[in-house]
Formats: sequence, C-alpha cells, structure tokens
Amino acid sequence: MRRKGSKQQLERSCAWIREHWDAGNLDVPEEFLRQWMYPSDEEQEEPSGFHLAVFAFGYLQYDLIAHNVPPGAKRSVSASEIIRYFHVWQMKLALAEIHRTTHLRMKPVALFTFPEDEQIETWAETPLPYS
Repeated sequence: MRRKGSKQQLERSCAWIREHWDAGNLDVPEEFLRQWMYPSDEEQEEPSGFHLAVFAFGYLQYDLIAHNVPPGAKRSVSASEIIRYFHVWQMKLALAEIHRTTHLRMKPVALFTFPEDEQIETWAETPLPYS
C-alpha cells in the first residue's frame, strides 16, 4: 500500500527546500530522504501526489533562482521535463541512501540541477568483500 504524504509533510518539505534550494543529495535529512523516495509499483508507473509535488516545488524554485527570474515574471517548463527529471532525482536520493547505509561512498550531487551526462563519483570506504 502506498504511503501518502500529508499536507504538513509537504509544508515541512517545501520549507526545508526553500532554505536549502541549492542542496546536494547528501544534505537531505534522513526524515525527508525516507519521505521523498517514491515507492514505485506496477499499478502506477508515473509519479503523482506528494512525491511529485515535493520535486516540482524544488525544481521550479531552483529554476527561477538559477535564472534570476524577478517576482511576477513567468518561465515555462514542460510537464515531460518535470517527469523525466523526477526519475533522475529519485536516483540521486537512492545514491544518498546507499551512501548512508553501505560501505560505498558517493560524491554529493546537486538535488535540483540535471546537467547532461552528469557523472556519479563513488568509492569503497572499506575493502570490498569479494576483492
């Protein structure tokens, strides 16, 4: 069964993102990391609700700040772009989870920027068990 985010969770998430608009994936507090990871299932392939709202808020806010858009001025972002980057954002959250729970370490990556061909830098903190 899918856990849905409450209005309070969304407000708290947006408040954190507002204060940390240029955060990296390793900066995300554990509480938010657990809440923001989308529990994909076969019944609903595309993200919706709480998870999509949190991502869209962060992505759109970052876009406005990064492009220095003055209050009242408008920018357009396609819905397909938001969905495409949502999936990359989920990967960035998963990398943070791997970094925190395993012996693999990751160099932080920005949460809400998506450069073409972004590289993920990783290394083992301890010797690999099979080496």
